[in-house]
Amino acid sequence: MADNETIVNATEETPVYSVEDYIRGLSSNASVSESTVSGVLADAGVEAGTAYSELTEKDRDLCQAYFYIRLAMNPIQSQRVTDRDGDWEHSEGSEHWPPPWMTVLCCLASGEFLR
Repeated sequence: MADNETIVNATEETPVYSVEDYIRGLSSNASVSESTVSGVLADAGVEAGTAYSELTEKDRDLCQAYFYIRLAMNPIQSQRVTDRDGDWEHSEGSEHWPPPWMTVLCCLASGEFLR
């Protein structure tokens, strides 16, 4: 009986690969913010904390498509400088939007929506 309890307890402690883990894993070289993950889940109609194994293929495809769309809507590089002196303030900066990547990401998203 004690051996069975040990097996059950060991199983309960195994971490579950969640939909949030899946979404964060779609971008191997950039961190994905909580607000991005929450937005993707809301757009796809998937509940936070859902185990990846419980997702349908359509749920996975929608999460991936909405992630690509959000990624394409954000600059790859952003620089901003702000000068302040008393009540005076001035900001300037630039954002880098590489068009080929936006096109690729939008095409990937479209392919996921068409499945």
